[in-house]
Amino acid sequence: MLRQYARRTGWLLCGLLVSAVGIVMMLQANVGLEPWSVLQQGIAQTCGITYGVSSILVGAAVILIAIACGERVGVGTVANILLCGIFIDLLLALGWIPRMGNLPSGVLMLLAGLELLALGTWMYMRSALGSGPRDALMVVLARKAGRSVGLCRAAVELVIIFVGWRLGGGKWAWAP
Repeated sequence: MLRQYARRTGWLLCGLLVSAVGIVMMLQANVGLEPWSVLQQGIAQTCGITYGVSSILVGAAVILIAIACGERVGVGTVANILLCGIFIDLLLALGWIPRMGNLPSGVLMLLAGLELLALGTWMYMRSALGSGPRDALMVVLARKAGRSVGLCRAAVELVIIFVGWRLGGGKWAWAP
């Protein structure tokens, strides 16, 4: 039992680290961001905090909404919120992943980051220690609204992009 839990915890931690590397690669690709990253970047810039701290704050707010709507969380959910943000800030501070300065290298970095994020998500999900905060919110919203998860996700992410964009997120440093 303890051995199995240790193995699951290993999958969780490795998954979160691999996901963080993928996220940092997508940030450093410098060609645009996915919806939640637009919001987190906008909050970070507006509040003068790091991207990782912004990620932690957004994750905490999202999971509090999901809990208020009746969703259960696991230890993996809390780890996702805290550790992913910490790993992202650590990787950005170390500077091991360079910022891309042109479209071709940016697209390659983005695609590699997406692949790593998918791998990290699979590893995290394999641990079965709790859903991610954004996924928990989408599931509870779909259940409460009686709509599909896809529709709820699309509606929420449109709002998230707009708010993040208004806060200054989603911009890149070079012009094609």
